[in-house]
Amino acid sequence: MRIEKFLSKFKDKKVLVAGDIILDIYAYGLVERISPEAPVPVVDLREESYRLGGAANVALNLKALGAEVALSGVIGQDFYGKKVLELLRENEIHDEGVVISTFRHTTVKTRIVSQGQQIIRIDKEKREPLIEEEKKKILSFLQEDAVDAIIIEDYNKGFFSPDIIRVIIEGKKAPVFVDPKYKYYEHFKGAHLVKPNFKEFVRVSMLNEDEMNVMQAALRFRKNFGYENVVITRGDQGMLAVSQEGVYEIPALKREVFDVTGAGDTVISVLTLAMISGLSIEDAALLASVAAGIEVTKVGASPVFPGELKDAVKEEWKKMKERVRFFDFT
Repeated sequence: MRIEKFLSKFKDKKVLVAGDIILDIYAYGLVERISPEAPVPVVDLREESYRLGGAANVALNLKALGAEVALSGVIGQDFYGKKVLELLRENEIHDEGVVISTFRHTTVKTRIVSQGQQIIRIDKEKREPLIEEEKKKILSFLQEDAVDAIIIEDYNKGFFSPDIIRVIIEGKKAPVFVDPKYKYYEHFKGAHLVKPNFKEFVRVSMLNEDEMNVMQAALRFRKNFGYENVVITRGDQGMLAVSQEGVYEIPALKREVFDVTGAGDTVISVLTLAMISGLSIEDAALLASVAAGIEVTKVGASPVFPGELKDAVKEEWKKMKERVRFFDFT
């Protein structure tokens, strides 16, 4: 099977991303001395860059892979919110579903970087639930848009509530893919795919250190919560792709890791486009693993482009496919 055939289908898809929008700021400078005021480095700031983060970064990943993308989320009526809208429009991401709030500020993560190393991250956020006025606007938009898939991108910043999640999933206008964060797992019942990382999976499954069979635990996780499919990301150990047939152990693409920021966003983006384009969960997870291996070689949250993915598939696909293991517990 030629994976390139499926990559070409990405451009025919339209995906809605709903979730917590974040603006990532990268401040680059030099550290040449310690402050006389406190034992901390003094950063001589040389450059700042603004990037889409959170749900907006997932939208950017999808767009970079060729899909048409709509984004729904909340930003503040502030400078940072204007930067988000500016970046969305520069990247031709539909922003009709983005609500500008007068009650909360835009979520911002500022990373101070010197000599290629992140020194500190400063977060500015408000995690309180949306007010009713904002929620009504979001629900109205979510019920209108016709798409091939919907991604729920939860960063636990206040966007999601059980009623918003149920409107998305019970509407059943398109398969729903979920990138979760610690809570609401019971409300994702009926989702086409849920993608926790291993830490989240262990926490929600309440596994203990003596749990010997992670594969069987993953099957129980899928069945107990009522998901169609589950992909559990495990960093350099690859992924577990779980369906009703059993569990696939997916290897990681071996590349030198520079920065893991945004790797999860790349995974959910590729999983979504691959599965709605006709790939099996095994091959979709393998393709997402390849894409994540590319993303972690970049600085910050950066999208993966079709050319990069095609080159890596051509070079690595056969070897990685041979390393996939299947566990049938039926």
